Amino acid sequence: EPHIGHAYTAVLCDVAHRWNRLKHPGAQAQFSIGTDEHGSKIFQAALAAKSTPKQFCDRVSSKFSDLFTDLELSHTNFIRTTDPAHLEAVQHFWMKIQDNGYIYKSTYSGYYSITDECFIPEEDVVKKIVEGGAEKLTLKSNGTPVEWIEEENYMFRLSEFREKVAEWINRENIVVHPSKYKSLALTSLEMSEDLSISRSRSRLSWGIPVPNDPTQTIYVWLDALVNYLTVTGFPNAQSVWPPTCQVIGKDITKFHLYYWPAFLMAAGLSLPQKVFIHGHWLIDNVKMSKSLGNVVNPSEAITKFTAEGLRYFLLKHGNPSYDCSFNWNSCLQTINSDLVNNVGNLLNRSTVEKINKEGMYPKMEIEDIEAEIRENAKKLMEMVEESRENCVDLYDEMSYFKIIENLMLTMKEANRLFQSSQPWKEIDEKRLKSLLFVTYDTIRVVTILLQPITPKMAEFCLNRLGVPKNERNLENSRFGSYSGGKLGAERGVFIDRIQK
Repeated sequence: EPHIGHAYTAVLCDVAHRWNRLKHPGAQAQFSIGTDEHGSKIFQAALAAKSTPKQFCDRVSSKFSDLFTDLELSHTNFIRTTDPAHLEAVQHFWMKIQDNGYIYKSTYSGYYSITDECFIPEEDVVKKIVEGGAEKLTLKSNGTPVEWIEEENYMFRLSEFREKVAEWINRENIVVHPSKYKSLALTSLEMSEDLSISRSRSRLSWGIPVPNDPTQTIYVWLDALVNYLTVTGFPNAQSVWPPTCQVIGKDITKFHLYYWPAFLMAAGLSLPQKVFIHGHWLIDNVKMSKSLGNVVNPSEAITKFTAEGLRYFLLKHGNPSYDCSFNWNSCLQTINSDLVNNVGNLLNRSTVEKINKEGMYPKMEIEDIEAEIRENAKKLMEMVEESRENCVDLYDEMSYFKIIENLMLTMKEANRLFQSSQPWKEIDEKRLKSLLFVTYDTIRVVTILLQPITPKMAEFCLNRLGVPKNERNLENSRFGSYSGGKLGAERGVFIDRIQK
């Protein structure tokens, strides 16, 4: 079932998609996400739940679909690998590789991890004595079950692509992001032999049959990876290919940076332009585990913190280059400090009728700003101008935590200016107009830039400032670029202070 790591991957993708739409309005773009539903692990989980595999998948997949809706993702595709269109795509892909001479039949034997759905080197397997004195094969790293398989399978000539995949990965600063994961990607190429890409259907019936051989089931990872092709219309006319970016957790690097490019090369298809890898989420610096009871249900977190609040926390505290830690209290404090105080409070304080009696967003030239306010706001205006340039580069790098840091520092400076200027006291009309202009323009630019990260909050702030929808594009995120006008309706606060 979904956990906080799934939510993080999904939100990373969502921000990338929203950023592309903000940067390239009207351009064709797809954001695909979904559930991988075949294989031994799913089959055994369904049996344990006293359910058919399809019924089990329907139930669990719907939880992911509901989560992605709750997170207000902008995805264009939700794919399930049990979809009929996917079965067609996988079988066509198989035939393409086979016709190109990269599939052959052979007897294969080896240790197979049901949890990871892949073959395991002998040195990574240990024998464990269980209750009653029986021996059980487990994976050395995490104790999950391993089984010995010896059967006739179809094999993929993976060994022929090892060097070619290494060359692709070594294209400096192009394929693997962040760059620290490049060594992990290269390490995943250690397997030098060919790859078994089918299982006997008598052992595994829950999966897509091999074309023209119903006695064999297609290897679950070959099946799952083809989903990226399925959503583009493959094997028929494709809307977009190759992917600009695929986003994965570091634990599935081998499959996306060795098997997948090798499969695509064998099929004569273009490779992804970028694979973005992120670390795992810990809970209070401890690995998530059902046995420890510390798995965070993202739906519970949304109920407590709102979807916007959870998105914001994950993106602010999620540095993709490292494992990150989720803490309920830290989440609460982050949302209250940044979204409630730093942004929401300033918007509400500066737009109240007591301070802005006419309810107008003033328009001024910078040189016409009252002298003392202009001097006091000099640093702030420089920060606002720099924010746009910095954010463009950081969004392209998917360094969202750095964007948040940059924009929150700008908002803190805006709060300092507003507080020190004391507009609630009797002050000169030009001075007040100048202060409101600088404050509103800061909030406007910051929230335009925050649209991919906190879309609902950004919309709330821009609506309150009266900014028309057609003036919320990247080109509008410049200080002084807005012509001003009447403020929007007062709708209270976007997010209430969260209590423990």
